[in-house]
Amino acid sequence: MEIFKTLPTSAENIILTKRKNSKGLTLSARGDGKLCVSMPVRLSYRDAEAFLRKNADRVNRYLDRVEEIKFRHKNLPKRDMPCSERDGIELITARLAQIARETGTTYNKIRVRELKTKWGSYSSSGNVSLNIKISRLPEELMDYVITHELVHTRVRGHGEGFWREMVRVMPEATALNRKLKAYSPEFL
Repeated sequence: MEIFKTLPTSAENIILTKRKNSKGLTLSARGDGKLCVSMPVRLSYRDAEAFLRKNADRVNRYLDRVEEIKFRHKNLPKRDMPCSERDGIELITARLAQIARETGTTYNKIRVRELKTKWGSYSSSGNVSLNIKISRLPEELMDYVITHELVHTRVRGHGEGFWREMVRVMPEATALNRKLKAYSPEFL
């Protein structure tokens, strides 16, 4: 059960959401740049508004950061989204297969879907999950994300050994990692 209420204050970018499973008040950003406050059903909207007033500095810093990220994203180079989700999935799976061949890596299954906060992940069962939004990144960054997940087939975690292997497979990995940090899946 979710109940949305936009606060009738200057903070029009804040949405209160009541959730049955919520144990406390939490703040998170939505893809449209609004701040979402999740709260347990037992709390009143007044409780949430009091929480926001008490934490106004934190909330304002968060909203400023969201606006900064949105502005930065507007000016970052992006590719046009493929015509359909199917086209995006085909583009990503084709690149994954090609990069896997080039790097000599293998994976079990591929899953391409919209992820809110991650570019991709690799599971212990050998499955690669990639965010459909990487199809909008510049090609070199899409390839970086795919290669990053494939390197996890050899090295788990993000320790020194992982980054050594990443640079061996993709010498420009460190620079591309820095470039990718300018992007955020929530705003693509």
